[in-house]
Amino acid sequence: MKKLLLITAILFYGITNAQEKGTWVFGGDLNFRTANNESFNPGGTSINNINKANGFAIAVRTGYVFTKNNLEFGLGLRYNTSKSNDSYNDSEFKNNTHTISPYIRKYFPVNENFSFFLQGEVAFSSGNSESNNNLTENERNSIFTGIRPGFVYFVTKNIALNSTIGALGYSYFTNERR
Repeated sequence: MKKLLLITAILFYGITNAQEKGTWVFGGDLNFRTANNESFNPGGTSINNINKANGFAIAVRTGYVFTKNNLEFGLGLRYNTSKSNDSYNDSEFKNNTHTISPYIRKYFPVNENFSFFLQGEVAFSSGNSESNNNLTENERNSIFTGIRPGFVYFVTKNIALNSTIGALGYSYFTNERR
């Protein structure tokens, strides 16, 4: 199941409008995750703990490709939420995050249907988390700046699939208990 989700995420990370010079680019992604983990007592005969986790994320992106130099300037928005339960200590955790990320992307065309790119970005995230077992709430903020390599494949003249391959960057986090 994890492999299927990974392949789907790679293939459909960004269904975008074509990166043709002088055009607008629109893209986004939609993610769902779920996990169930069971752990057994030391004798291995009965279940000691059940962990369940669910999550959802949605992101949209728009940019403009300039004519002379294959540069795209754009902006991305993302919302992420998750919830997990732990039966051992009867706890529940909830997380919500909002992100805004301006970016610049340089395309390196290989042929009409395929291009590599480097994307420089700065991402600002803000979120909160709650826990019912110790009645805490945290507010967290982060800044990421970095470069993401990737590629884009044009299925048709107006539709392309694109994917980034990791990131090289710097992140700074703050976490404040409320």
